[in-house]
Amino acid sequence: MGKKQEIRAKRLRTQKVKQGLTIFAIVLIAALFVGFLIYPSLKPAAELVIPASVGTFDSNDMTLGDPTAPLTVEVFSDYQCPACGYYVQDTEMKFIKDYVSTGKVYYIFRPFNFLGQESILAAEAAYCAMEQGNFWDFHDVLYHNMPGENTGTLDDARLTRYATSIGLNEKDFKACLQSNRNLAQVEVDNTYADTSGVTGTPSFKIGDQVVGYKDLIATVNAALAK
Repeated sequence: MGKKQEIRAKRLRTQKVKQGLTIFAIVLIAALFVGFLIYPSLKPAAELVIPASVGTFDSNDMTLGDPTAPLTVEVFSDYQCPACGYYVQDTEMKFIKDYVSTGKVYYIFRPFNFLGQESILAAEAAYCAMEQGNFWDFHDVLYHNMPGENTGTLDDARLTRYATSIGLNEKDFKACLQSNRNLAQVEVDNTYADTSGVTGTPSFKIGDQVVGYKDLIATVNAALAK
């Protein structure tokens, strides 16, 4: 090989190395960018939040308050719904304090699981928690530790960690969740939401009227004033 050929071959090798490094850098930057977009919506299991409301509820099922209260409010909610999470974290406890604890409202949680399989699994898990007499604490831990919609992380392991964090029996909870024995009830819940005219979450049924989050307080006050 002559001198010119050696120089040309060396240049080609150098160009290929540079091209390879450039492609690698582009792929790495793209991966980091995607990760940056996804990460904020995820809450790692290691950062489990136990809200202050845990341990304050006096109910063995999905209801709170006096069944003979002058007004019944049903809340329809999906366990992956960001707006539902906001309602629980920002407003629900105040609503319970102002209206349920004072005897004005009988409050019923209605699962409406339409965002995907993880919503359905979480709803089954909530019924498993209810079987151990602790739906509301599980409900609060769920909504304060939302991993994002259909991320693949709201699975048996995460739900079991939520359950054990509030003192549920791990063995019984796992057996319940793996049995799928509450799946039929979850389907009944979805049908009830559909027939009630609910089209999104969170929605609130007050008498025969279904309203959104922004209209909850005004509608409740108007109904109580009648």
